[in-house]
Amino acid sequence: MHTFKDKNGTEWNVAVNVTTVKRVRESLSIDLLDREAVWKDIARDPVALVNTLFVLCETEAKSRGITDEDFGAAMGGDAIENATDALLEEIVDFSPSRERARGKKALAKIRDWDNRMQTKMDELQEGPEVAAKLESLMTELESEMKTRIGSVGNSPELSASSPGG
Repeated sequence: MHTFKDKNGTEWNVAVNVTTVKRVRESLSIDLLDREAVWKDIARDPVALVNTLFVLCETEAKSRGITDEDFGAAMGGDAIENATDALLEEIVDFSPSRERARGKKALAKIRDWDNRMQTKMDELQEGPEVAAKLESLMTELESEMKTRIGSVGNSPELSASSPGG
């Protein structure tokens, strides 16, 4: 069983078994055993993810007096990322051993790809091209503001209505 913490620090247990797979299918029409559906419908959609997690954690939530709205309100940021990891790892662990190894390799590749993409995005944001583009945009904005302020000050309506004018 894998766990994650919501934004409030509450720890939740994620258990994927035949009963919970059935409950998610019946409640949300999502098949946790269909890898493509899990990736398309859950891992990339935080609302579908949180709905799925609530179904998986519903018994625990009810015992704590937490509604699905409360549960959803406590999910965001790192909680979403950690919950996604917990769910994907739990699904892989539920798989038979011959599929589990492939699932773990696939998760490792996804994480490696994600880390490389984040590094590349950081490099692009910190590179000289971005700084030059921002500087150019600031210069354009400053010029446009001066033009607009100048045209307001030279407006005949403004001059005619000004005191002493």
